Amino acid sequence: YAYYELGESLKALEMYYIGLDVERQVLPWASIEIVITLLNIARIYQDERRLDEALEYYTQSLDIQRTIDNEDMLLREATTLANIASIQDRLQNYDEAIDAFEESLAIRFQTV
Repeated sequence: YAYYELGESLKALEMYYIGLDVERQVLPWASIEIVITLLNIARIYQDERRLDEALEYYTQSLDIQRTIDNEDMLLREATTLANIASIQDRLQNYDEAIDAFEESLAIRFQTV
């Protein structure tokens, strides 16, 4: 993420992709490390307004998050859904945006 903070988003993505490849080789599919790497990639794409790519990586991360059973992951899932809702809204996919936002809120109310 340091590369991204320095304004080098392409270098940051390159490093995340290398890290993701290694993580996928040595870690179980449902690992927090992979979740976080996917979220970091998604965030860079979102900030760069590459919304389709961001959505792809948020969705990959969400799929894994839903298989990990702990409260911290549940809160992360709610945040990921809110990010997905924001992207769907910007893509003018309003029904999908509403669905994701409502699911995010339901999770947040569940964890209060």
